[in-house]
Amino acid sequence: MRLPIQTLISVCLLLNLVGCGNEARQAQREELKVQASAAGASGAVSAQLTDTTNWSSIATEPHELILTRHSQWRLLRLYRKGHRPSSSYTFSRKLKRDEYSSSSYRYDYGDLLLEEDFMPGLDLLRGKQLLGVSVVDMNVSTQQPLFDRPILFYSLYLPSYNPDTVNGKPLIRSYYIVSAYDEDTNRDSVLNRKDLRHLYHIDLTGKQKTALLPPHYSVSRSQYDPGNDAMILFALHDANRNGRIDADEAMHVFWLSLRQPAPAKRVY
Repeated sequence: MRLPIQTLISVCLLLNLVGCGNEARQAQREELKVQASAAGASGAVSAQLTDTTNWSSIATEPHELILTRHSQWRLLRLYRKGHRPSSSYTFSRKLKRDEYSSSSYRYDYGDLLLEEDFMPGLDLLRGKQLLGVSVVDMNVSTQQPLFDRPILFYSLYLPSYNPDTVNGKPLIRSYYIVSAYDEDTNRDSVLNRKDLRHLYHIDLTGKQKTALLPPHYSVSRSQYDPGNDAMILFALHDANRNGRIDADEAMHVFWLSLRQPAPAKRVY
């Protein structure tokens, strides 16, 4: 049966409205409410989790353990309940078309892995609906959260499970690099992607965390420098310190060694 054109238009508009509603609800779910405490001696206002955003009140569920290159250390992920990746933890072939890594097999965790984000020796986990990650010490059966409260992960680099090389030399990484929204920088009582995105180096145990960018920066993207085994970071500078990135604020470039990560050096 053929429907009149007016009916088809109405149906399309309805579907668009439903789709927009779903997107709005999805965006709303990727938020954590926070409350601002009183200003301290420096005049700064710190963001703290409310009772509605601590581990005991957020419904979460674990996903499969992630294997790292180091058999003692595994990663356990906590997702908002009902929003963990649907695909199972599988081993799949993914050929890398480059000259600086011989790796041709990668683990697929059911999350988006983009070629331009590839770093030799590191696997990449995307953070959609990912609220927490713990390092599991398999020798003593204990776990250490990377953060002591729920946050919004954007990405997590971890030691690649499979052997890898850089410029023909064997490569083993022994750390994690986390990009996350972990502070209500714009003080709107909501932790979301309108805040500044921070970048951290974390040791294998999950206990030692170091900020890789100066204060008032929000990491935007990265690329790999094979000649120096380094990560080039592009970060936006919150020059007016309002806790968000405005259209007229500048992009700066930083250089981060992947051999021994330390606070990145600004090159532009």
